[in-house]
Amino acid sequence: MRFFWLFFAYIPPAFAYLDPSTGSLLLSSIVALFASFIFFIKNIYYKVLSFFGDGKKAIKDKNHYGIVFYSEGSQYYGVFKNILDVFDEWKFPYMFLTSDKNDLALQRKASVKYIANGNQAFSYLNTLKADILIMTTPGLDVLQIKRSKGVMHYCHIVHSLGSPNYKIFGMDYYDSVLINAQFQEEFIREIEAKHGVKNKKILTIGSPYCDDLEEKRRSAPPPIQQNNSLLVSEKNTPVILLSPSWGKEAALSKFGMALIEPLIQAGFDIIIRPHPQSLISEKEMIQTLQEQTKDCKQISWDIGTPNVYAMQKCDLMISDFSGIIFDCLCLYQKPILTLDFDFDHSGYDSSDIGDLWEFSVLDKIGKRISFEHFGEIKKIVQECLKTQQYQDEIIKIKEMLWTYPLNAGKEGARSILELYQEVLLEKMGDSKEYAWQYIQITELLGDRKNA
Repeated sequence: MRFFWLFFAYIPPAFAYLDPSTGSLLLSSIVALFASFIFFIKNIYYKVLSFFGDGKKAIKDKNHYGIVFYSEGSQYYGVFKNILDVFDEWKFPYMFLTSDKNDLALQRKASVKYIANGNQAFSYLNTLKADILIMTTPGLDVLQIKRSKGVMHYCHIVHSLGSPNYKIFGMDYYDSVLINAQFQEEFIREIEAKHGVKNKKILTIGSPYCDDLEEKRRSAPPPIQQNNSLLVSEKNTPVILLSPSWGKEAALSKFGMALIEPLIQAGFDIIIRPHPQSLISEKEMIQTLQEQTKDCKQISWDIGTPNVYAMQKCDLMISDFSGIIFDCLCLYQKPILTLDFDFDHSGYDSSDIGDLWEFSVLDKIGKRISFEHFGEIKKIVQECLKTQQYQDEIIKIKEMLWTYPLNAGKEGARSILELYQEVLLEKMGDSKEYAWQYIQITELLGDRKNA
């Protein structure tokens, strides 16, 4: 009998092998079982809470928001400011998220939160819970910001007066877009048709950031400090604002010193204002140009100030296809030189539709110059400053571009609430008929009481 028990107690060597993939599978199974157990316990906990008294209040998700705005940098605050002002005036709640510690929105009394930048911000946004998220950032579900399962509606707000020509698929996966003018809707509809994506809801609200610039323009500009961005010419010399877009087809990327040097030789005072995105995506190129021009007293780099001040100081602006062309047109009606070259549409949404609307009007608002004209830049600028032939066209285009002037904040807030109303009806599901009846009865009772 003792031998019988010893037989079962003896454990011979197994000579077994557990391959890495099987081990990983077993480990994943254990983790999954543990997670399931946690969720099972959590579910029971919530059911207990909901059974006793104030259960519904206890299980409400405190991290779920209604209307959320997201800004990737302080340079976009002007896009949101007037809309936020209206929400505050109406006392309607919202959450404003920013990836910039210096964002002026952080000075507001309303709900504002810094969520870090880079991957931390993307991780936060990709797991966000909200009814509607409004942002200027293109490339939703294409670049780092993915559609969160916790967000019901994504709304893009266009932040320039020109065509919203982003990197390809820039707006494809948004549910709605807030635009400045009718031609932007035509651009978006063309892109949707070419890409085979569903039609978004498009609402025209005007340009909140242009309204903000106009308010700044009407106020006194800030004092200009030594070594700061904006030049004050002591001689009777034209001040040229060089303010391009960003990317491989933009003026600084494509020409760099080949454009800047002729302006220096012509004796102009020059304000160079890079696109905010250049400071991020083309940082090395900007630093190289700053190093090459650091000893030139004619040149000032305008970084970190509202563009309205640079436009105010200049006599003429040189640009490429940047939206600032139309900012300057709407705010100051100053002559504009634009660079005439074959635009490479590859990588942009416009690659599917050809030339942009901007290129059809640039000849009407000022001269267009090519690389071979750089040597004659002094003569071209002087001629452009003397002529008034573009003024009538500039006024017409301004009226077309700047819809609802100084009223975009209110139009934007109304449009966002319209979208939010639709989201709420979707959340109600089958209950929305009862909700509408309740609202109708409330209105009828209110009317009777006031009769």
